[in-house]
Formats: sequence, C-alpha cells, structure tokens
Amino acid sequence: MAMMIEEAKSKPINLSDDIVSRIIPFIHKSIQTHGKDFFIWLGPKQMVYIRDPENIRDILYKNYHFQKVKGNPLSSEIMSKWEKLVPREGSYELDVWPYLQTLSNDVISRTAFGSSYEEGRKIFELQREQAEYVILASQSIYIPGFGFLPTKRNRKMKEIDKQVQASLRTIINNRLKAMEAGEASNGDLLGILLESNFKEIQHGNKNIGLSIKDVIEECKLFYFAGQETIATLLVWK
Repeated sequence: MAMMIEEAKSKPINLSDDIVSRIIPFIHKSIQTHGKDFFIWLGPKQMVYIRDPENIRDILYKNYHFQKVKGNPLSSEIMSKWEKLVPREGSYELDVWPYLQTLSNDVISRTAFGSSYEEGRKIFELQREQAEYVILASQSIYIPGFGFLPTKRNRKMKEIDKQVQASLRTIINNRLKAMEAGEASNGDLLGILLESNFKEIQHGNKNIGLSIKDVIEECKLFYFAGQETIATLLVWK
C-alpha cells in the first residue's frame, strides 16, 4: 500500500487525470481487481469494503443482522434530521457535508478534551475561522513583512490566536488543578499529555516532556489533522 502511494506521488498529474488512483491507489486497484465489494488484511485486522449501493442499503436496513456499536447522541440526531428531510418515496439529493463536519468536530472535541468538549468545540470553531484567513492570505500576492502590518485581517488573526491560547490555557490549568487534587485523567488526549508530564515532574524530570505551549500546539494540530480528513473521507465513502 505504501509503495503504491509513493509511486503515485512520483508521477506528474494532469487536470484530466483520475485523482482517485493518485489518492488511494491501493483501494482503486483492489476495486478494479475484485469488484465493488472486497476485503483486505491489515496485519491481523480484516477490513471489508462495500461500495455497491444495494449492499450498503441492505446492511443499513437490516440492523438486526449487522449490529452497530452505539455511538454518541449526535449521530442519532443527524439521522433524525435526515429522515425529516428525505421523502418516503422517490429520490432526493442531500448534501451531507455540513452534517458530517459537525459530527467529526464533536468526536474530535470529545477525544481531545473529554468532559470539556464544549469548550474545545468553541476553540476549534475559532481555529477554523483562523484557517480561512490563512487561506486568504496564501492566495494574495506575497509582500515581505506584510504580515506584521496592522491590517484588519492581521489584527483579526492575532485576536483569534490570543483567544485560542487563552481558552486552552484555562482548560489546561483547570485540568492540572484537578490532577494535583488526586483526580484521575479522563483518558482523553489532553489528559494523556498532562498525566505523562505530571509523572515526569513527580520523578524530578522537569526538563523532560512537553511544555504547556507544546500541549496547546498538540491539541490544535490534533484538530487540524483530523477534522477535514475525517469529514471528507465520510462524504467520499
């Protein structure tokens, strides 16, 4: 799989080329070889790929045969909204992208911050706004030093960054106080990072581990690396 990805990246691509064979060459080749439905092994883990619409419908409809792990309430909420939008008869085109964005945001927020996911969600929303400004800046003509000028966009970007930093520090400080009081970590990303640092400090290794700034950056990166990719993959599937 890795070799096919590297080979695909090494070749130039034209606007008319099929991007699927470049992005997921192994899956693309498997579909051509075995058809829409096939399975592969990733070490000891078996993965089944279902792309035939009738089979997908069958699996989703016969939920008493294909048991699913109970997810968070947001998944049920999304399905309820879709059921109200889609008529019982005939065909209907539904844009699922915004719903799956919300779902992936919620999952990542809970994974990163646990019980503080509501605060985490607000932070991630600020980061998304920040990303939009970064994209606009990257599409503009580059002028050395322009980013330091007090333009409306630059001031807004700095303001968002300060809000994100301050909000994350508040969550981290509250979590640290709870850990110092003897409370166990929640098993979320933030708890794992802080607990690791806390143990190092207890053993006198103050110079080992992540600083608070590092923890902040790890949480921010965790969101950016996961949110768009998860939502995009779900929509594509």
